Amino acid sequence: MHSVRENIRKFGYSVMGVMPDEDHYPFTYTTGLGEYLPGHPELTVVGLDNHLAHHLIHAVADHLKQGGEMPPGERVMIDNMPFRLDPVDLASTWLEFGATTAHYRDQDGWELKVMQLVWPDDQYRLPGEADADPVCIQAQDPVNLPVD
Repeated sequence: MHSVRENIRKFGYSVMGVMPDEDHYPFTYTTGLGEYLPGHPELTVVGLDNHLAHHLIHAVADHLKQGGEMPPGERVMIDNMPFRLDPVDLASTWLEFGATTAHYRDQDGWELKVMQLVWPDDQYRLPGEADADPVCIQAQDPVNLPVD
């Protein structure tokens, strides 16, 4: 937790990468983003290498900090790439946000809210769009675990 607190102190928020295992995709998530961007939920990226996911989260945070908008469910271009923010249903996801929960546990009235940063396939199609790559769709699924 020390490095999370230190990152929040230095940068305004922290980004944590969770490595994949035989049953889970990698995922990356923020802690403190709601303090850095008051009222904004935390972000998560599912199914990408943690280094790339860190870069994407920072690009979106910068976009939002500079007054850019990202309405939930709408396609938005950032750095010439399409992205979308979708709400994460915490009751049905396999994702766990331990560092975030630990960071906020003592704050009265705090409730975890997370938006998933949805990324495009190699043809710039997002899950849910016509002809989106099924592998890209499955890799980002925050509810259903990988199928062998």
